[in-house]
Parts: sequence; C-alpha cells; structure tokens
Amino acid sequence: MMMLLMDTPISTNIASSDVLTTEQDVLAASLQQVFGYRAFREGQREVIEQSLQGQDTLVIMPTGGGKSMCYQLPAIVLPGVTVVVSPLISLMKDQVDSLLQSGVSAAYLNSSLPREQSAEVLRKLHSGEIKLLNFWRKPRARGDGDRLFNFFSSNFPSFEE
Repeated sequence: MMMLLMDTPISTNIASSDVLTTEQDVLAASLQQVFGYRAFREGQREVIEQSLQGQDTLVIMPTGGGKSMCYQLPAIVLPGVTVVVSPLISLMKDQVDSLLQSGVSAAYLNSSLPREQSAEVLRKLHSGEIKLLNFWRKPRARGDGDRLFNFFSSNFPSFEE
C-alpha cells in the first residue's frame, strides 16, 4: 500500500503553523484539517491512494458511504484543478457550499446558473482560482456542454459520481 508523504505544506487554507513533515501523513492530516474527520471510512483510503496514483477506479458505495471524500480529498492534495462530473445538480450545490465553508476553492457549472454566473465560473477556472469544479453535463446534450466535457476530461484529473 502506498502512502503519500510530503515535506511541504499542502496547498489549501491550512495555517502555516500546521506545516507537515515527512513523518506526517498528508491524507490523514488533510482529512482532519479540512473536513474535521479523524479517520477514513472503510475503503476510502485505498480508493484515494489509487486515484492519486493515476489509476482508473470504479467505486460502488451506498448512499452516505463516503464516495464524495474519495474525490474531494485527492482534489485538495493534487496540484491544479480537479473536475467532478455529477448527475445531481442539487447535490453538486450542497457539496460546493460545504467545500467553500471548509476553505476549499470550489465551484459548480450546470444548467441552473445564469449565463453571467457561468461566465464568472469559467473566468475563475481559467485564472486558476478554482481547485475543484463540479460539472453537470446534460445527457445527450450537444454544443458547449460536450466541448467543455471533452476539454475537462482530457486536461484535468476527473471523477464521475
């Protein structure tokens, strides 16, 4: 089993007094500092480590089983932006709101947003202000949604919920 270790601070809003050493586990520290949990649920750590290694992974967990953590934590420790493709617009908003409250720069892009707000999300994405983007692609949609989906899936670490 691989454990991700770092000797520098992770790039989130963690106070400089919380600098991690090579002795500390970045995943466990991030889990506690950002989300307030002391331990992973069964299977989460293995899934997160596989995704950090770039392995395609299929995860089936019950509702409330902790699937979201399996892509939110890698998004925090990986450099750049991570894109999450989600079929549920209401869940997407709740997750982004929760991440924002935890100090994670997150946004969502879906059909519920007015054009101006979508443009602002894309501007922030382009300027590197977003760490995690939840994206909803309408099934059988054509046009901008497909172009964005293809761009996201080929340029950023992506997860589908």
